[in-house]
Amino acid sequence: MATYNELATNYANQKKQEYEQSLGYLTEGLNKQQTLDQTALQQRYDNLLNQINQQITPVTEQYNKNAQAAYINKMLSGQALNTQLSQLGVDTQGFGVAQRLANETAYGQNLAGLQSSRDESLRDISNQATNAMGELTAEQTALDSKYAGLLNDMNKYIQEQVLAYGENEYAKYLENLKYEEELKQIAWEQAFKEKQLAEQIRQFNEQAALERASLYSNSSGGGGSFDDVSGTPAQSTQKQFGKLVLAAQQKYGTFSNGYQPKGIIYDNGNKSVDYGKVTDSGARQYVNGKLQTVWKTSNGQRWVWDGSIGQYIKLK
Repeated sequence: MATYNELATNYANQKKQEYEQSLGYLTEGLNKQQTLDQTALQQRYDNLLNQINQQITPVTEQYNKNAQAAYINKMLSGQALNTQLSQLGVDTQGFGVAQRLANETAYGQNLAGLQSSRDESLRDISNQATNAMGELTAEQTALDSKYAGLLNDMNKYIQEQVLAYGENEYAKYLENLKYEEELKQIAWEQAFKEKQLAEQIRQFNEQAALERASLYSNSSGGGGSFDDVSGTPAQSTQKQFGKLVLAAQQKYGTFSNGYQPKGIIYDNGNKSVDYGKVTDSGARQYVNGKLQTVWKTSNGQRWVWDGSIGQYIKLK
């Protein structure tokens, strides 16, 4: 059979699990908020990257426009140069060839400058994207660290609450077990007292009946009522009955608070001894597998209830 401690411990553990599950919304709330913050951070990065990448199109379009203008300028310059050289009659001579070569060189240099400007702009855009990615990674790391700390603190708080709740449930359950056991003990004691009193009364009635029968057989005429004569055995019997009831009530004592024996306590069932007021010593002791209160008398003796024999026993 499980002890009170085992029963209370099992009950408290079950209540702790239920309570811990009921507090799950605290960590769930943190996880949801972390997800929302991570989503918002990613969205800000996506928006920034989109803005950065939008710079690529204007740069490319401007380059294409400038490259086309340079080409047209080269062609126009070449046509004008051919006309001039033809008019001078040197279009096929070295001078003419040199002029045409100079025109092509100028176009190549102009186009190279446009390409360099375009590439520099694209590199700047790429650097912006790289920097944004680095900032995103740093913010994500800081966000994860923040919520890891919050989650750790929350779990610590939950465990503290669950532990305190379990200890409280353990104490209450153990107290209820003791209270129920004391009620059972009181009920058993009361039944035992009533049984003893009934037996005393039964014996008294039998003795009184025998006395009446004896007196009746010895009386003259065998008639009349014992109650008609002052000081008759009938009156004496009634007085003895009243004393017997009073003695039985005194023998079994009273309870000042529903649990504590007061005034009379048995000395191993042999005789009644008046020890004055009996108080709870604060100690508990198992007797036949049941946790019982240890009572202390005014003379320092300690007593505990033994339900197997229906009486208090003195502790050594």
